[in-house]
Amino acid sequence: MHHEIRLFLLGTATGVLLSVFYDLFRALRRSKKHPDWAVAFEDLFFWLTAAGCIFILFQKFNKGVLRLYVFLGCMIGIFCYFQTITKLVFPVFLMIFKIIQGILYKCCLIFEIIRKIFKNFVILPLKNIWEKIRIIYNNI
Repeated sequence: MHHEIRLFLLGTATGVLLSVFYDLFRALRRSKKHPDWAVAFEDLFFWLTAAGCIFILFQKFNKGVLRLYVFLGCMIGIFCYFQTITKLVFPVFLMIFKIIQGILYKCCLIFEIIRKIFKNFVILPLKNIWEKIRIIYNNI
């Protein structure tokens, strides 16, 4: 009986962890608009990961034997997560993605400024010198 209770609780924990993983994808989608192909790829990645986690759960802890109460535990974990914890976790994930997006935007601005400075103060002067050298060489 202890083994069955343990499997049920592992199923519940797996359901909660998969829900947290899904909230990551939800926050990523909400933080920036994705094209349809990217959404499809994200969904495929999530479902393959979820199937792999459940497969590992059954393989490692129950020798590959499918049990209904483990699936029920997963569903209960998912239901409980989305009724309670998601209201706290999802906004945190969303804020993290917004912060990362802001940092990346600022890094791109800094890179663009450095690129323009390099172009104006290194590349263009070297290009002008090269042109003058070429003109002098052609006139010789």
